[in-house]
Amino acid sequence: MTDAALASPRQERSPSVAPLCALVFLAAAVHIPQTFRPQITGRAAVVLLGVAVGLPLLVGLVRSGDRPAMWAAAFGLWATGSTVASGSAISLTGTFFTVTGLIVTIGAVAFYAIGRAVPADGIGPLGIAFLVGGAANAFVAVLQGIVGLEVYDIWFYDGRATGLLGNPVFLGALCAAAMAFVPRVLAARLDAGVALAFLLAAGTQVSGTRSALVVLVVVVAWGAVRLGTRRGLLLVAAVVGGIAFGSVVHVQGSTAVNRIQSPEGIANRVENWREAGLAVMERPVVGWGPGRFRAAATPHRTPKLALIGPDRLYDDAHNVFVEYAVTTGLVGLALLVGWWVTSVRLGWRTTHPELLVAAGALLVYHLVEPQHITLTPLMLLLVGAAAPRRAPAAARATRWAQGALAAAALVVAGVLIVGDFTYRSADTDFDLARTRRAATLLWPWARPLSTQARIHLFLARTQKDPSEIPPALDAARRARRREPDDPDRTIAVAAILDQLGRHDESARTYVDALRLNPWSEQALTGRADALDALGRHEAAAACRAATRLQTRTESALRRSRSVCLRTS
Repeated sequence: MTDAALASPRQERSPSVAPLCALVFLAAAVHIPQTFRPQITGRAAVVLLGVAVGLPLLVGLVRSGDRPAMWAAAFGLWATGSTVASGSAISLTGTFFTVTGLIVTIGAVAFYAIGRAVPADGIGPLGIAFLVGGAANAFVAVLQGIVGLEVYDIWFYDGRATGLLGNPVFLGALCAAAMAFVPRVLAARLDAGVALAFLLAAGTQVSGTRSALVVLVVVVAWGAVRLGTRRGLLLVAAVVGGIAFGSVVHVQGSTAVNRIQSPEGIANRVENWREAGLAVMERPVVGWGPGRFRAAATPHRTPKLALIGPDRLYDDAHNVFVEYAVTTGLVGLALLVGWWVTSVRLGWRTTHPELLVAAGALLVYHLVEPQHITLTPLMLLLVGAAAPRRAPAAARATRWAQGALAAAALVVAGVLIVGDFTYRSADTDFDLARTRRAATLLWPWARPLSTQARIHLFLARTQKDPSEIPPALDAARRARRREPDDPDRTIAVAAILDQLGRHDESARTYVDALRLNPWSEQALTGRADALDALGRHEAAAACRAATRLQTRTESALRRSRSVCLRTS
């Protein structure tokens, strides 16, 4: 294809394009230091605003008889029903450090509708906004290896750079997907295209994400073919140079090339998917509710999977189709597939194939990694933007609805951000009053209440004041009521009961925790201590034997666990 065909024509942009580009850039690159979750809090606000903008657009598309939009709306409604049927407020939000409950499910639907409404002259700027967001993350990731950015709450994860996303797998996925937009830039501006390709390749390398490196290679090959020989070779050279540069600046960490040379199998994911299948069989129709994969699958955990860490749990299926089979049931999965298939078919002949290539790169990521609060909605926005333009119906009513929803979204986002700031300071200073405020602001999460319990226990120990223990128990119980499916909340209650000398009640509570996570080392060890205090030494020894995952056979571990759980 010629350079002229790749380059975007210069024309006047629609006034709605600038806010859209800002939304896309913030979804990729927003980071709010000094909050408790700097990589999540701002992105949650962006998704809420996207929902406010996109849902009225979706209604207009459905009213016009648009088939993919009807599939999307049906999936969103079914997921909402799954949330209601779950009876869990956590299904609205997802867990504290993922926030991938109904908010992301509806966010993906809304972002798709936004993509469908992008004016023709906005497609190019939309891609540039995505590309700049990816490049910003890559730049920060490279900078991590040179100067360190911990003071800005930008940390390494397992020796791998994270950029502004907080996790290297998210960084790698974004960099690889953003590479799809480089050929169009390179065709118009050689220097800018080479620089961006170099930077994104370096970002992928320092992320240490093997799947992202493989996807990057495929995307670059596609781009090189489109560009022709000369510019295609320049693209390849820039990417090779970027990967080499990433190795130099990240010499102490795990790079993607280093990790791909000694690949680990996907045995843990396969085992996780097997356990997910058991969860699907329990609730095959409506599922467990978005964001509740951990609650659904963890009770089926085997010693084999527990070897990764008996108290290290999967919050997500690490496969988007398995995830929604569990959380929205088989009906929800069918609606999701129907939506995605009809959407891709509609946009297959797009004049901007880089949109589908970038979305495909993100889809590959979604097959082996968890959902992300903004990468998942952005993937659907790209698919929506690839489809033919549809003029929104009832424009005035749509704008009024968007305004009302945006006002509500800003209020919720403000509460969320203030809550995170409050909780960060409360956790740092061990301030009980601020944890109480944070617990109200950050409903329905239990984390601030757990911190309250921890502060009371700290005061009881340091001030030798046993009167602080009952308030700790009360806070721990309130945390457990908020997140009854989280074994850590139940373990915290059991530990405090044991500290109060209520060993029999503590031992029974540890059994509740072991129903939620069958091989929790904390729960097995805690029950052993409580049983020893009750004089039941044989059962206590069996509990401790059940923690030896590395040295005992699965049958032996199950026998020990059975003895451990006997009530008499």
